[in-house]
Amino acid sequence: MEKEVEFIIANWLREIDMNWGWIKEFNQMILKYVMLTFQIHAFFFLNYHKFLQKKKNTVAKFFRELKVFQGHLSAVTCAQFSPDGDMICSCSNDKTIRIWDMQSEEEIKQFKGHSDCVTKVQYSPDGLTIVSSSYDTTIRLWDVQSGRELRSLTGHTDIVTGAEFSPDGHAIVSCSYDTTILIWNTSSGRQIQRIEGHLDKVTAARYSPDGQMIASSSCDKTFDYGK
Repeated sequence: MEKEVEFIIANWLREIDMNWGWIKEFNQMILKYVMLTFQIHAFFFLNYHKFLQKKKNTVAKFFRELKVFQGHLSAVTCAQFSPDGDMICSCSNDKTIRIWDMQSEEEIKQFKGHSDCVTKVQYSPDGLTIVSSSYDTTIRLWDVQSGRELRSLTGHTDIVTGAEFSPDGHAIVSCSYDTTILIWNTSSGRQIQRIEGHLDKVTAARYSPDGQMIASSSCDKTFDYGK
């Protein structure tokens, strides 16, 4: 394939040279770059099936849009599947949290309580509770079945950028523009640990799969992990 492409472009260049009489050195450089780029693209598109078959563990997926859920009145900041995959929870700058049925594509519940943009939502491991974080500096817990607000957790002094359950659901980790990471007891809503170290806004915090460590990222150009 490469030889064929080179032959075609070589003849093309020869034809241009005959008709124009000369080609500026700069144009020659551009044409060589075009030839190389064309070769790379041609090679990939002709051989990508072989590449996928070469290793069974190599996976390439081409996704297509299946459904569109509409209802929020402003930017949607997060969307999460329920543990059983039957529902999706979303949040938005319109201050609301909404639950959608995957099959019917209908909005089945709407939670209101935050006084500013909602930044993130997540289902608890058992799918019965949702945790949300907001610009209003609070973290809130919601009952999925009733839509009732169970608890409001206060402790951050600036925008809360995220809140997530631990793998066992017994704790929640939150992070904020106030540069801190807080850990909460899910049942009591009590703050059980305060982690400081970042020098700028904390953008995300997540538990490790075993729940023994937390990884965090920040606008201070670092990411950390700790127990």
